[in-house]
Amino acid sequence: MTEEEEHIREKRFSRIRRVKKLLRPLPRRTNIHRYPILSWFADSARKKSYLWSFRRAEVVPAFYVGWVLTLLPLYGIQMVLAFLLALGFRANLMIMFALQMVSNPVTVLPLWYLNYRVGNVFLNLIMGESPVRFGNLIQEASDQSLSFRETLSFLIERTRETGSSLVSELLVRLVGGTFLGGLIIGLVAGFISCWIYRIVLNRYVPSYNKVAGEALKRDSKRS
Repeated sequence: MTEEEEHIREKRFSRIRRVKKLLRPLPRRTNIHRYPILSWFADSARKKSYLWSFRRAEVVPAFYVGWVLTLLPLYGIQMVLAFLLALGFRANLMIMFALQMVSNPVTVLPLWYLNYRVGNVFLNLIMGESPVRFGNLIQEASDQSLSFRETLSFLIERTRETGSSLVSELLVRLVGGTFLGGLIIGLVAGFISCWIYRIVLNRYVPSYNKVAGEALKRDSKRS
């Protein structure tokens, strides 16, 4: 083995070690039986090679689906959904699980608020702006020092005056906007992640394959 081959080989294994260290807390074939709920499907999951593959065909859907899932307001059931979606999309399970850690008790509320703001920008473009300004109404109720029950009645009455329903406005603007924002931001984050993944592949894989091919040719000539 030449010095160049040894250098590239060492760099490759160094990257592999770093990746393994990052993936240590995540479910793998060897430890999936230790995870609650996933242990029920451990034997079946071990047989599905695509759940553990880092080929492009398994990594790309894992990035897209994983980002969308972690940003949607589904906190608490994400891991179960991640496993089911990994099966459905034939995606890498470890990447799916790693992305679910983006939304955690510290980040989940800021992420949902970001989703809500982004989602409502697009809802305003599609449906027009809502006649109800919840922020202004809540501030007005706060200025009047209303109780929770009085605030709720105040919101219902003022919403009705605009010709809208408080329930429908909350469902469309709050819940719908948050889901739509999570979908849009998740797809954008998935695209960026796949773009970075392709750059890494194009940078490191060809050089290693070239050196490995040259080594294989030399070995075949010697034999």
